[in-house]
Amino acid sequence: MKRFFPVLFALMMTLTLILSGCGEQQIDRSKELQQAMDTCDSQWTQTFPDGTATFSQIADFAAGWGENAGLKITKKTDHYIVLTNSSTKGQKKSPNLTVYLSVDPQHLRGSVPKLSLGLSSLLGPLKHGRIRLIIAEAGEEDYPGAEALSSKYMKCDHFIYLYDGGSAAVYTAGPMTALGNLSCNAARKSPDYDNAYRISIKIPEQIDPYSFDKSTSLPNPINVVGDLLASAKSSGRLFEIASFTAKDNGDYLPSEAKAVVVIDDNNVEAFQKRFDTSFEAFQKRFEDLDQGDENDEEVVPETFTYTMEPVDLPKTVLKQSASDNIISLMYTLQTGIHLQDEEDGAITAASYIRSLSTKGGEFSLVMDMRSRDSSSMEEMSSNYEITSGLCDVKYKMKEPVRLWTCTKDSSLAAWFTASVNDEKDDPIRMQSSECDILYAAGDHPDMIAYRYDKDDRDAALDNLLSYCTSLSSHD
Repeated sequence: MKRFFPVLFALMMTLTLILSGCGEQQIDRSKELQQAMDTCDSQWTQTFPDGTATFSQIADFAAGWGENAGLKITKKTDHYIVLTNSSTKGQKKSPNLTVYLSVDPQHLRGSVPKLSLGLSSLLGPLKHGRIRLIIAEAGEEDYPGAEALSSKYMKCDHFIYLYDGGSAAVYTAGPMTALGNLSCNAARKSPDYDNAYRISIKIPEQIDPYSFDKSTSLPNPINVVGDLLASAKSSGRLFEIASFTAKDNGDYLPSEAKAVVVIDDNNVEAFQKRFDTSFEAFQKRFEDLDQGDENDEEVVPETFTYTMEPVDLPKTVLKQSASDNIISLMYTLQTGIHLQDEEDGAITAASYIRSLSTKGGEFSLVMDMRSRDSSSMEEMSSNYEITSGLCDVKYKMKEPVRLWTCTKDSSLAAWFTASVNDEKDDPIRMQSSECDILYAAGDHPDMIAYRYDKDDRDAALDNLLSYCTSLSSHD
């Protein structure tokens, strides 16, 4: 039965395409495709009434629809499908356009409007160059479709990353990004105290460090443990650091941070109270997240662990100088939002601690930094260099690069920003997205990210059709 609805709908669309040959003056193409988009919504819903599917089922639906609408199924894999609408007569030399969208199969209901918009816009205006639609699989925070996509499908004149949101906006570039390394000697000695404990905090995987929405963001485990150690030190508790580690988790927050401390006999109880206070604060933060919005389909992480457990006494601990440097740095180092526009609240520069280690006789902390422009990056980096110097820690930053951007003098960017953005809108997208992956894997395509208003798809469809029309040859 799941095959029947796409075929029925596709047949109707094919007839619509035939009727469209009656004359350009007699048909309003935008209204025609708006009706097709609404019908497509209905067919998705009838085919997948529970609002979930496998990506294979989604691809089958799209393929059946495309084949019966006279489109080419250029590629179909486990994680993405590529549909192509060849150029119309006399338009082979017109610039081509690729539209990319992704869908989480477990939350299909929320993606249906976007899928219908993509499939309908693929039919294009009556005259157009090649139009291509890529539908890719995505999870809540991972992008298997983008990661698997062959780079040859990124070779196009113009590329639009399409997604929905609360308001329409066009982004023409991602942020500047750079890694900074803060390090110092971490010589070791025998412990002076006898009570060893491992402090460990673990959060779910794939938490975006650059999501600063308080309703969804989680603290960095490194910061939580670091703040605990700094708090204990500032209150006069006697302890030594045997180790402090957190692994790099790619573009996500470290999912776990661990520290082993050796505590003086008379300070164990007071240190435990400090830990309990830290635990309660984190638990409250997590409970606030867990409540979420009852109308929001996003799944809030369900579990975390934060423990202080006795362990065997380690043979060595860090010397006092190294321990003091680390604690001083954790107390002083400011992460998160670094610069923010006072008028509109736009984040200009931000950072997070990507990893930390005390192994191999050296303390090493890696910062991940983002900014909208090079001057903001320089200011943020300069502050970290000053902070490092005050803590007797060395600082070194790699050369900043732009995660992704449209091409210079891009007609795509110019057209959509003029059509969608207000003059005050900042076209730099700070958040992580599939654009980061696609741009790195492809041959630096002319790319924009188009967030359309999910309550006004008709405007997005109009914009996509109008841009395709603007590309067509008028010879």
